[in-house]
Amino acid sequence: MAVYNILILFLLLLLFSLSTAQPSADEQKLLLAIKQDWDNPAPLSSWSSTGNWTGVISTSTGQVTGLSLPSFHIARPIPASVCSLKNLTYIDLSFNNLTSDFPTVLYGCSALEFLDLSNNQLSGRLPGDIDKLSSGMLHLNLSSNAFVGDVPSAIGRFSKLKSLVLDTNRFNGNYPGAAIGGLVELEMLTLASNPFKPGPIPDEFSKLTKLTYLWLSFMNLTGAIPGALSTLTELTLLDISVNKMQGEIPKWIWKLEKLEQLYLFANKFTGGIGPDITALNLQQLDLSMNKLTGPIPEDIANMKNLSLLYLYYNNLTGPIPTGVGLLPNLTDIRLFNNMLSGSLPPELGKYSELGNFEVSNNNLSGELPNTLCFNKKFYDLVVFNNSFSGVFPANLGDCETINNVMAYNNHFVGDFPKKIWSFALLTNVMIYNNEFTGTLPSEISPNITRIEIGNNLFSGALPSAAIALKSFKAENNQFSGALPDDMSRLANLTELILAGNRLSGSISSSIKSLTMLTALNLSRNRISGEIPSALGWMDLTMLDLSDNELTGDIPQEFNNLHLNSLNLSSNQLSGEVPETLQNGAYDRSFLGNHGLCATTDMAMNLPPCGSGNGVRNKLSMSLITVFSVLAGVLFIGAVAIRLLMLRHQKRQQDLAGWKMTPFRTLDFSECDVLGNLHEDNVIGSGGSGKVYRINIGGKGSAGKVVAVKRLWRTAAKSDAKSDKEFDAEVRILGEVRHINIIDLLCCISGDDTKLLVYEYMENGSLDRYKAGGELHDVVDESIQDRAAFLEDAVAVFLLGMICTGEDPTSRPTMKEVLEQLVQYDRTSSVAAACRDNSGGAPSFSKGKKDGKGKSSSAGTTAGKMWGAGAGDEESGSFVAHPV
Repeated sequence: MAVYNILILFLLLLLFSLSTAQPSADEQKLLLAIKQDWDNPAPLSSWSSTGNWTGVISTSTGQVTGLSLPSFHIARPIPASVCSLKNLTYIDLSFNNLTSDFPTVLYGCSALEFLDLSNNQLSGRLPGDIDKLSSGMLHLNLSSNAFVGDVPSAIGRFSKLKSLVLDTNRFNGNYPGAAIGGLVELEMLTLASNPFKPGPIPDEFSKLTKLTYLWLSFMNLTGAIPGALSTLTELTLLDISVNKMQGEIPKWIWKLEKLEQLYLFANKFTGGIGPDITALNLQQLDLSMNKLTGPIPEDIANMKNLSLLYLYYNNLTGPIPTGVGLLPNLTDIRLFNNMLSGSLPPELGKYSELGNFEVSNNNLSGELPNTLCFNKKFYDLVVFNNSFSGVFPANLGDCETINNVMAYNNHFVGDFPKKIWSFALLTNVMIYNNEFTGTLPSEISPNITRIEIGNNLFSGALPSAAIALKSFKAENNQFSGALPDDMSRLANLTELILAGNRLSGSISSSIKSLTMLTALNLSRNRISGEIPSALGWMDLTMLDLSDNELTGDIPQEFNNLHLNSLNLSSNQLSGEVPETLQNGAYDRSFLGNHGLCATTDMAMNLPPCGSGNGVRNKLSMSLITVFSVLAGVLFIGAVAIRLLMLRHQKRQQDLAGWKMTPFRTLDFSECDVLGNLHEDNVIGSGGSGKVYRINIGGKGSAGKVVAVKRLWRTAAKSDAKSDKEFDAEVRILGEVRHINIIDLLCCISGDDTKLLVYEYMENGSLDRYKAGGELHDVVDESIQDRAAFLEDAVAVFLLGMICTGEDPTSRPTMKEVLEQLVQYDRTSSVAAACRDNSGGAPSFSKGKKDGKGKSSSAGTTAGKMWGAGAGDEESGSFVAHPV
């Protein structure tokens, strides 16, 4: 954006310095000839002897000196007759539809000083004789086109050039560093966003001592920042982001007193920040996605003009300096995914119009300051995965600008401000795993799409209206009463998770209005009555109604369902299970319903249905049972008691040798996993072990399907060192949080057996895609516009192929995988849990502006830049906001 601000200023100064007089009669004839040669474009229809000469700049004597025609929808090639205007010094044809090669007809414009052809569709190579343009060129802007190949050395022959703007093309060769270094009058140089051949920053650039603007991002730079560039003391902007630079940030950078914008993000810089910072005019500082260590220096608190502070995805330690909270212009703070500790600055937000605050995935503690929304501009609070405690600031209940609250996995207590639920701008609330209390209003904000408040102490009735809500997860709270009678005002729900509450009453037939619902979990409540047949006509993939008081038959409409997970256990259901559900995939879906039966022999853990009706069958079975008990009660009782004792002893002995290490909050035990390791559950086998698909549907679980990898037994008992190394590697894998990495739920270890329990991914193994499967099958089916995510899908798919290569030694480490994924996910914040049901990451779901009006993203070429990003084994999710 700063580039274009400078250009606009240049243009305005030029326009105001010239007269608005009409072109002379001779010049008018030339202009009309140009119009005809240009095929009479509609925007030039006013050009006539009696009309307005739109875009024509003339002197007081009627000489035409400039053509300013940006955004005129001109598509025809520039005619040679343009250069018949012998006094023409200025041509601006930016933001048009020009195509083909560079227009060499402009070689005839001998007086030309300013040429802007940016934002067109010009292509091909720049001509080697481009220096045939006027030798008096001061400004050359060819950015945002499609030029390829090398930048010719002839570009260095414009000795008077002040501005050379070549960014955002497709140059894939070299650029003449020495020749450009000879343009000693340059004040602006941009080569960014071109896939040049890798190489270091040329030392010759140190001769450009008049440079104020140097933009070199995303152009395959390598090596360290040259010390020779310390001569560039006039810089106001320095951007070398998204490259492969390494080494420490030179001390001279921190002494550039005129520097206002510094972007070094997405490289591999190491070492600390500063110290001894005297570049106190900085307005925007982005050092994110590197490998920086040490504390945040106190000198940052002296940058009174600082508005943007991005230090996320580094290894910074220590507290956030108290002085940061006193900066008067600071509006955007992003420090997530570091190792920061201590409490927050107590007056943060009081002295500036703070809007965005993201410090998730650190070791911060204490209470949140009550000044965050002091100036009523605050909109984004992202503090999850820390150790914050105390009561949530009550005055956030008056902060109507807020639209995103992500405070999960902390130690907050007390009432969550009830007013927040009604804010018109609110879209996302994720505060699970705290100790919040309070109630929810009957009607939620009309724009909120996601509420995740599980594992808290909320109580009262459920809301009955939330017209935009897509995901409502409120498991393990104290909600009571019945489900809403009318669910039509919840019609956009795709996930409804209410397990482990105190809900009662029946399931209303109005649940059929939730036509977009795919996951429904009402387990561990006190819900009674019959299961509504309307559920059978919904597009559910997960249904859990276990541990309730449901009665009656399972509706035959359930034959229409295509469920990945089903759990109706521990109710009082009766009758025949619907035919399509009588298969081994649901063998643990109906446990604890003594009135249910099956007609097929599919190891369903259900008795066979008799030839009579269900009542007579149950009565006959009851009579047989009574007589059998009366005939042998003493003998059978004694044997049963003895068997139970032996079984209990054996169970205790078997489990004593097993150890479970959880990495997520689990609702199953090692017994649930070990009891289901059957050969008929095997879904794959490889060089290191077998993989089982296990449906854990016992009492108290959420009815989930997991994948269990059983590693081959060693020939002898493992030594202590090997076990320690294995445990360390597994713990790193278990702590990884990313949308493109399957969650490792836990590890179960025995004397000579290791079990890794993962979340189950339904789309199968990469092996079938290696054998010629369709790539689109691997993309999340909930993504509606797959074309928009094609490049991301291909990149992540290729990374998966590399990770499953035939040669184990060629596979990347987990560290390298995370560094690569950083390049795909250039985003504002964190959390895989924060993506919407539309899937994906989004990506930087909120693209960071890089100071030039363009969104920075490493994802588009990350597949070609292995190891170009930053990250570590303990990094969390890469997405901060749901989309």
